Amino acid sequence: REVLGEEEGRRRRAMTMAVGSAGSPGSRSGAGNGAPETSGKPARPDTAGGHGDQKDLSGNGKDNGAAGGASVPASPAQQRQGAYVEREAWLTKQELDGDIRFECVKYSDECNPTHLEWLLALKNIFARQLPNMPKEYIVRLVFDKHHRSMVAVKKDKVFGGCTFRCFEGQEFGEIVFLAIAAQEQVRGYGTRLMNHLKEYAKRDEKLTHFLTYADNNAIGYFQKQGFTREIFLEREKWGGFIKDYDGGTLMECALNYCLSYTQFTKIIKRQREFLDAQVRKISKSHVVYPGLEHFKRLKPGEYKRVEVESIPGLQEARQSKRDRGWA
Repeated sequence: REVLGEEEGRRRRAMTMAVGSAGSPGSRSGAGNGAPETSGKPARPDTAGGHGDQKDLSGNGKDNGAAGGASVPASPAQQRQGAYVEREAWLTKQELDGDIRFECVKYSDECNPTHLEWLLALKNIFARQLPNMPKEYIVRLVFDKHHRSMVAVKKDKVFGGCTFRCFEGQEFGEIVFLAIAAQEQVRGYGTRLMNHLKEYAKRDEKLTHFLTYADNNAIGYFQKQGFTREIFLEREKWGGFIKDYDGGTLMECALNYCLSYTQFTKIIKRQREFLDAQVRKISKSHVVYPGLEHFKRLKPGEYKRVEVESIPGLQEARQSKRDRGWA
């Protein structure tokens, strides 16, 4: 059973990774190479994360293990839950321990010095990770009073974040920049950042959708975060409000108010426990019987008949089949 359990765990993890459990940006919510449709606005860079992140953003590489070859510790129970749940549980524990946190900040005339330092650090991360994006354009949007930034902080140092704008009257938000520092990538922080952004948008801004222009290298990441190329939001709500770019793919994510984006592990754990409880009502597959003692009492070279009825669990299995009407 232990061997079968390990094989089942590996199979489930492989299936989870195959469907694209989660991506980690290094990253950019931007479009491709061409010139912008609106004059004065820069074209999107042709790399979504710069510095070797294109593979992960496209979904071809592994998403969020640990940088530098280190692995995230996981218990056998977590291994059976799948890679995504395992990673989310690890990140949730980091938040509970106070190692990392995510906060939404906004530039204003009364902005406190700490938030100003965070925005400056975030601007520098965007400039490093998005080398084709004009630095003046990054500064203008990060320190714009209409834009907000969700920053990822570790030990009071910003290591990533997302700059976005809320259109409260239209009930949607536009993601402008999204990046994680190179040394902190491939750990799941990008997905965790996006989940906190969605939760903030629901709770504090009452938004229903997010829109963004994604370049070819970022499409895979945004698809893993629930974005689609089909735009279901009425064009009257967003047309003329968001920045238009050539060479990019407009993508949309509808926010689910029945789901907590930051409590995935607890939700999946409760669903798994409920499902296991229902299965145990109609199955005895969870019962583990002791091994046969018959062979331990035999001498070397000795053979002795064993009664089939004495095998633990066999009678119960036959009775279960009869109760179900099986032959």
